Amino acid sequence: MRYPPVLLLGWLLWMMGNASPWDSVGTYSTKEECVAALHLEAVAVEKLGLKATEDVVGASFAATDADRDVRGQCLPDDVDPRAKK
Repeated sequence: MRYPPVLLLGWLLWMMGNASPWDSVGTYSTKEECVAALHLEAVAVEKLGLKATEDVVGASFAATDADRDVRGQCLPDDVDPRAKK
């Protein structure tokens, strides 16, 4: 069976916090642009006193302290982290 080609429009930067669900906060043309924006978000979160750990290959970061958990991830525009698996 032949499938039509998939048109990838870009990359989305997703963020979530303690009680906040995943939310798309930016759209980028390339994965590299998204990862650069992700890094800026990780730096901003560290300014709030959280320790951020970045995974450049996985295009994600996690930042935590005793009371807070913030995460960010770059995903292709056809992948939604809120979708049930």
